[in-house]
Amino acid sequence: KLGWEEMHDMHSYLQLMELIENSSKRELAEADNEDRNAKSIKLSGQEMERIFLGKGNNADRHRFPGCPKCGHHLIDEPNSNKSVAKKNTELQSKWEKDRLALGKYLNGEGPALVVNSKIITSVTNPRLEPELIVC
Repeated sequence: KLGWEEMHDMHSYLQLMELIENSSKRELAEADNEDRNAKSIKLSGQEMERIFLGKGNNADRHRFPGCPKCGHHLIDEPNSNKSVAKKNTELQSKWEKDRLALGKYLNGEGPALVVNSKIITSVTNPRLEPELIVC
């Protein structure tokens, strides 16, 4: 049989455990909500089954010192990033070239920028594909 002090201590302990449990549930619910709102990008089966840092997977520790979502340091990039980076570089260089040509035309220093028999009066920003990091 427990005395009054032991019962009081037990009751205080149970209240503390209940408070911690409720706080933990609240934090887990917030984390789940963030996960649901995060944009998910589908990887191919081959990229999902790859070995960490295997077959030329890059791990740029200066650009990505850790996973932005969970914070751990075991990250790498899928091989598809190489082709995405090349395509993005080509899009950016074409955009820069078109922007400079349009600027010269608008200042009266060069020929008009013509695409599909139409004179271009503005150059829209390129739509770059995302480069992924995977943890």
